[in-house]
Amino acid sequence: MPPLLDPYSPASVAVDQYFNQTLLGVATSFVWKRNDALYLVTNWHVVTCRNNETGRHLRDDAAEPNILVGHFRVRRGSFDTQQRKIPLRDTENRPLWLHHPVHRR
Repeated sequence: MPPLLDPYSPASVAVDQYFNQTLLGVATSFVWKRNDALYLVTNWHVVTCRNNETGRHLRDDAAEPNILVGHFRVRRGSFDTQQRKIPLRDTENRPLWLHHPVHRR
């Protein structure tokens, strides 16, 4: 019998997109570790709510997230999660995320 759950499914991190207290959508991401630093990796459209090719807003109200809420697994073999708020912009409204050095969006 095949496994009920793909072994890589627990490696993904569900994220909720918020503008302040308003839920805009849900998405997925994963964590990458490099040089003792942890990075949350997701798509550009997740942090901007914009179309990758055209740059146009994905929502009719043109809302863009300023916070992601990550649902991180707390222990192996469990579906229990711990939520963490991740701000997307600094106090000057500059993005806190990094772009891929070659592919950008």
